[in-house]
Amino acid sequence: MARTAKARAWRLTLVLVGVLTILRVVALFTTPLELYPDEAQYWLWSRHLDFGYFSKPPMIAW
Repeated sequence: MARTAKARAWRLTLVLVGVLTILRVVALFTTPLELYPDEAQYWLWSRHLDFGYFSKPPMIAW
């Protein structure tokens, strides 16, 4: 009887995690996420890492 309760708890946990993951993915694609200029700048810098950038200290995008 304890095994079935444990299996039921695991199944409920997995279903809950799956539903929450699906909700987060749907929210990600349906909400307008716009990068502000400073965020876009950091994102661009993180794609091409360097020790320093114009007007910013070293390793800020790492």
